[in-house]
Amino acid sequence: MKRPILQKWHCVFLILLVTGRWASAQPDYSLVGTARSGATVGCYQLTSARDGQTGAVWFAEKLRLTESFDLSFSLNFGSDPNGADGLAFVFQTLGTQVLGGAGRGMGYAALRPSLDIEFDTNYNLEEGDIADDHVALSINGILDHRLNTNLPPPTPILATQKNVKDGRDHQVKVSWNSTKKVVQVEVDCVVRVSQNIDLINTVFAGVTEVYWGFTAATGSANNAHTVCVNKYTVSRADTVLACRHDVVPLESPISFNGTYQWLPTTGLDNARTRTPKLTVDSSRLYIVRYTDLCNRLKLDSTFIQSKTPNLIISGPRSACSYDTVTLQAVLAPATPATYRWSTGQTTAQINPASSGTYSVTVTANECVNTESAQLTVDTPPTLTLPSPYTYNCAGEQAITLDPQVYETGLRYRWTPTNTTEPTLTVNVPGAYDVIITAASGCAATQAFIIRDNCPPSRVYVPDAFTPNDDGINDMLVWYCESATEISIKLVDRWGEVLFTSTNDKPYWDGKYRNKRCPSGLYTWHISGLTELTGHKQPFRLQGKVLILD
Repeated sequence: MKRPILQKWHCVFLILLVTGRWASAQPDYSLVGTARSGATVGCYQLTSARDGQTGAVWFAEKLRLTESFDLSFSLNFGSDPNGADGLAFVFQTLGTQVLGGAGRGMGYAALRPSLDIEFDTNYNLEEGDIADDHVALSINGILDHRLNTNLPPPTPILATQKNVKDGRDHQVKVSWNSTKKVVQVEVDCVVRVSQNIDLINTVFAGVTEVYWGFTAATGSANNAHTVCVNKYTVSRADTVLACRHDVVPLESPISFNGTYQWLPTTGLDNARTRTPKLTVDSSRLYIVRYTDLCNRLKLDSTFIQSKTPNLIISGPRSACSYDTVTLQAVLAPATPATYRWSTGQTTAQINPASSGTYSVTVTANECVNTESAQLTVDTPPTLTLPSPYTYNCAGEQAITLDPQVYETGLRYRWTPTNTTEPTLTVNVPGAYDVIITAASGCAATQAFIIRDNCPPSRVYVPDAFTPNDDGINDMLVWYCESATEISIKLVDRWGEVLFTSTNDKPYWDGKYRNKRCPSGLYTWHISGLTELTGHKQPFRLQGKVLILD
């Protein structure tokens, strides 16, 4: 699994916590001048209790002035009540190896551009100081408060005592409200400075990201100046990008009374600890309730954003064997991805033809997601007749159309009659279809065609005869095979009927009213019922016969 990426939201909070460890492979901070790592992880001694020292610690990750944040840390000004000179908390854009003026310059003097929050423990009347150990804002490393126009005058660091050099750790919180453009400083839970100032445009000429850190110096008087931030933890409505099923550690600021409550509890191994582990299942905002070092109820939040796109398999879950089935892996939102189906195919969609479980593994945004779909493919009823099945000669008898499908649970629908019986009896030529539907919904269509084109029976009629009573070819004799109910008539060229007969008298002697007909062409008409197809079908034929002398 990929490690979650920490991103920041606007108008949120950053808490510097006294906890954890700095990464060893890539230092998160730089020590400059006399600054040294302290005995406690995350603590830095900027000067020892010796004259003429100047030191700084700068942190590598910049702060975004387009976002609101809180920075909390502790400062120790030493234990010599007559020591000097003090510390400063500084925003600057010069880098992580810079160091300002010594002595009364407290390591920040002349750093430009910069916003400086000095904690001055030495009284310098010529710089507009007050006698108490004091806190003040400065721009661009200017020490003389009289020159820092539009900034508040120095104010005592502590609300209850003049001297802060008591050997104790004092809790400090520096806040930046990017919306209201207000810098605020609290010392031991009491607000000491609150100033409206446009840091981006007034101080940093449009630059939105700044380095931050601490400086300190001693002159002819000294003290050990120490700052403790240890590890700063991003616990301000961060956006933590993670894959689904990743285990992500969450972290709350330290609670003064040791109690924590995370909401919601979904996916957390322990909702009442400072550092629960979260098994990611979807994007969700987690909020922790805790008590800060000033014994105030606080809320902090982390937004877990799943990088794993939602995956569904679109397409039918049941189909018939004659259908073209398309199963498609669909990502929401649409994201470039690679695919691997259980069939071995690597496209976004497949066309399975048989029943089974089809699964797809999708890799997108460095996350892996798997989904499966159960497909049932049913067969239609089995036809036993060719389709269409054709009756070329229906005859005068009704025909029963039977699709001869012998499965159970079938439904029938005939067209054009719209009837629903398994068979259909018809006596009219035409096209007849029956849709046969199984319980699965799969259907087969049996087509029938009834044609009124029965082939005529084999009929033989001579082309000529000689009714001259010479005993040779005196009669017109006709012959019909596979036919019944034969009738014949002969007419002259004017249409007068000269002779009629049925199959019980299959000949004509060439006479009309007992007189021999004149030589010439005569027309014959034969009709009857054919029996060639097993069904009686009427037919009619006509032709010419020549009477010769």
